[in-house]
Amino acid sequence: MGADRAVVVVDRIEGPMAVVEFGGICVNIPLLALPPGLKEGDRLEVRVLPPQEISQTADSGEAAAVLERLKKRFPQGPDSFDL
Repeated sequence: MGADRAVVVVDRIEGPMAVVEFGGICVNIPLLALPPGLKEGDRLEVRVLPPQEISQTADSGEAAAVLERLKKRFPQGPDSFDL
């Protein structure tokens, strides 16, 4: 099984969300899920995985890396931001 790849363009940043254009449709994505320093006009390559591959792709090492990134961005703890 393979992933489809697409390039999305950051249309704008609205508070804690990035509005990206994806196939002619604007989609809101939390900034926490995107690379730090992202700005309007940036392009990102994304992989779109079928649901059965998502559970196979995520592993505890990847989850731990995301958690560490969140801890660095919000050292005051989880009460300092809303999901």
